[in-house]
Amino acid sequence: MNEGYSQSSDMATVIQLSLRSRINMNRLRLMPLLPALLIAGCAGSPFAESLRFDRLQSFNGPDAGYAFASIAKSKDASLFSSVEMLIRPKNSDDLSSFGYQPKAYLTSEGASKTTVKSEVIEGTVVVRKLPPGDYEVFEARGVSNIGGTFIYKLTFNQPMTFTVNPGKATYVGRFIVGQGGSFRSRHATLAIGSELEADFEVAKDRLPGVTSEDVQRSTSLRSP
Repeated sequence: MNEGYSQSSDMATVIQLSLRSRINMNRLRLMPLLPALLIAGCAGSPFAESLRFDRLQSFNGPDAGYAFASIAKSKDASLFSSVEMLIRPKNSDDLSSFGYQPKAYLTSEGASKTTVKSEVIEGTVVVRKLPPGDYEVFEARGVSNIGGTFIYKLTFNQPMTFTVNPGKATYVGRFIVGQGGSFRSRHATLAIGSELEADFEVAKDRLPGVTSEDVQRSTSLRSP
């Protein structure tokens, strides 16, 4: 790993993934760099996709649990105005995400608060209140607003998995989206690791009644 994303006793196996992809409106061009990824096409319109976020983003049921993660972009990823990891319940079309948007680009939510920072990355810790059940992290995105809107995607053929339990919190991991390639051939990179203690310290005020001992991890972060 690069400097600033150092290993600790809390670090699980780090996964390095890379894929070249660029979406312009409904056109998709993809070039895989590792066989661990399954290329997915562009399905449906942005509006149709936004509707899939509605139920989870507004969920406030009495049986809710929490999922939290840190999402960051490397400081050399100047191409991306925002980055995010998409999540979904297993066997469902609903969507949610862990996202970082350091600047307000035509969004009602404005800019994200930077709570994860080093010499080489900047990002935030996101807490999601979700219905109990099994979930998957299945796609990373880097969004560029230079000369239009372009989405660089990394899609897993074997998603990371985690479970949300009522009144409990699950730590999903630390995700760092970077940028690679030449001027004519940009691609996104992704590093996945674990910084539970540091991320919980940032998230704990948004996790009522949860102590660090109560937090469970994504099964994908556990050592074999």
